[in-house]
Amino acid sequence: MPFANYKNEATAFRMANDANGDDWRDLADWYGSKGRKLFIAAFRKETAIRLPSKMGQDNQVGAALPNGVADAEYKSKDNAFYRAHAQWFLDEMDLVMSKVPRESPNVELNFAYGNVYRYVQHLLLDSVVLFEHWASRSLGVPGVYGIGKNEMTHLVAFWHGTRQMIYGHGSFGLSFIDSHSELAVGMIRQAIELRLRRAFGLIGKSRNPDGAFYPVGFGQLLDVIDAVGADVVTAIPRFNIKRINSWANMFMHSGVKSYTWTPSRVLLYVRPLIVGGETVEGVQSVYSGVRMKRAAFDKVRESIIEKIRSDVDTTGRPRFEPILADIRYCDAVILRD
Repeated sequence: MPFANYKNEATAFRMANDANGDDWRDLADWYGSKGRKLFIAAFRKETAIRLPSKMGQDNQVGAALPNGVADAEYKSKDNAFYRAHAQWFLDEMDLVMSKVPRESPNVELNFAYGNVYRYVQHLLLDSVVLFEHWASRSLGVPGVYGIGKNEMTHLVAFWHGTRQMIYGHGSFGLSFIDSHSELAVGMIRQAIELRLRRAFGLIGKSRNPDGAFYPVGFGQLLDVIDAVGADVVTAIPRFNIKRINSWANMFMHSGVKSYTWTPSRVLLYVRPLIVGGETVEGVQSVYSGVRMKRAAFDKVRESIIEKIRSDVDTTGRPRFEPILADIRYCDAVILRD
């Protein structure tokens, strides 16, 4: 059976802290010669879902990321969800294989090979778990594929993952060596929020009379931008910005993991929004992810100021005052009229 062959081979690679270039070559050779084909054949045989997916990136995000509990329940029964994630698995594997050389004369790269090897092992495990989720959640028949995983991120993972961000993977005992890629979800969420906040110079609000700092809800900013409509142009559709934000919030507040490939796929999708680099009106800009005319910029700011000052005390005095950056320091492209 294609699935049995794929499962046996995809989960056979040794779990090892001392993984090196030799381990990587074995895994890469297997994926390139047969692993990829085995997965596609098994997925089609078991689910009747064809790969590769013909969905565009915007639609993949819509199919793969739930924006709430009810949507997560719906997607767990929807073939489009499994098709999108199967394609994301292949895309992520293909990306890693294209970037990591099969071998290198530099023996010091063994450490880097080990890091990638351990990450790819998580990808392979989740690619098998995807079959189990399809059977148990879409068909209502659990246990058919004989595999499962802990979908809750333990707090210990936050501890080790954060130390990896500070010191690097497995640096002289300062951090553990295992992959905690799921923690990237929080950074994606923060990057998107900061991107939109900085586009309009929205820092926060200060409380009267003591000047204490308070944040302005990101959802409130998105609502104001929506009211302006097409006059504010973002590098990815705003409906997907909202979807990604909601998906990330579910992880931030519950710790429930997505599939291993999901953070990387989402990060690549939002890249044009976060880092820009497009040419707008003849000028290449890192701020090209958000662009608008001055009138739209002013309208958003005025609406934000009005909302913040509408919260008044018993005397009618605003409880808060907006903290806004000057337009010269806002990370957006202001289009010519």
